[in-house]
This record gives sequence, C-alpha cells and structure tokens, in this order.
Amino acid sequence: MKARFKYHIYPTMGQKTRLARLFVCVHIVWNDNLAFCKERHKLRENKPVNSELQKQLITQANFPRLCWAKRCIKVINY
Repeated sequence: MKARFKYHIYPTMGQKTRLARLFVCVHIVWNDNLAFCKERHKLRENKPVNSELQKQLITQANFPRLCWAKRCIKVINY
C-alpha cells in the first residue's frame, strides 16, 4: 500500500530568502553537472559516478566563477 501526504509550509521572510538562495545554488550545481555529463557523453566516455561529480565541484569551487559555492554552504549550514 502506498501512502501520500501533503505538507504546507509557511516560512518567515528570512527563511524565504535563505530558501531562494539555496535553490539558486542547487540550480547552478545541477546545470554544471549536467553540462559535464553531456560533454563526457559527446566524447563517448562513461557516465561519471557521483563521487567524481562531487570532486569536480569541490575542485571548481576555488575558481572565481564559482565563488557562490562558499556562500551556499553558509546558507545550508545556517
């Protein structure tokens, strides 16, 4: 038997701001990883495993283009 639940949340204004920031970060990470996977597919290489994608993201987080990653960690850990 499968159960289905509906939940409603009513975040405060500060929580809405943090959630919005978090989802922007998730969106950027998703797009970067998708682009990496598509590039690997073009080169006829195997699909990367999760640990490989995580290493790539951590390595790229040191570049100025991805300086947002450090701010995202602050939002997530808040």
